[in-house]
Amino acid sequence: MQTALTLIEDDPIQQMILKRMLSDDYCISSYRTVADALRGLKASRDEPPDIILCDINLPDGDGFSLRESIQEESHLADCPFIFLTSIQDPFTQKKAANLGVSDFLQKPIKREELLDKLQQNIIRYGTVKKTVSRQLDGSLSNILRPSIPNKIGAYKVHLSYREAMAGGGDFVFHIAQTNAIDYVVIGDVMGHGHQAKFFLHAYIGYLYGALQASKH
Repeated sequence: MQTALTLIEDDPIQQMILKRMLSDDYCISSYRTVADALRGLKASRDEPPDIILCDINLPDGDGFSLRESIQEESHLADCPFIFLTSIQDPFTQKKAANLGVSDFLQKPIKREELLDKLQQNIIRYGTVKKTVSRQLDGSLSNILRPSIPNKIGAYKVHLSYREAMAGGGDFVFHIAQTNAIDYVVIGDVMGHGHQAKFFLHAYIGYLYGALQASKH
């Protein structure tokens, strides 16, 4: 399966050249305006791009406004975003850096260099994503790890589980209330990947807090 790349370039000749340079290695969705790119990217919630390559000067705005807008979209906020532009002044580069842009490439660029830069950013993003996931599992998964007594009322209890490698999955935890009522909560989180994992941890924390509060 090819890596998905979103290309925003208003010049039809430049867009054609870039698509020919990248089409062997990427599945490309291309746009020429900020408005069209926003519509397409917002509609990609189920299959977001793996990386975004964007010109700065566009007919109805600029790449900066596009970058700011997609940062508000949860499925795009951490997608690698690269500017490919003929603008070279330090102020523009600093502004791009302040927006958390992954890379800033100068036109014209050779195919080999562009492919290398894209691959480097995709690998870097994947490494950061895995690191954050491991840290999340270490800090939150241990705190929220289910603790079930060996016996609840007349029932003997045994729990086994396997942590989801890619996020989502089932969860279970137990709280014994002061009124001698035991709550065993079992749930399933829809979705896959790290977004589902983040939601799983947050939702279990909410349920745990709500049940603890109900003691009082």
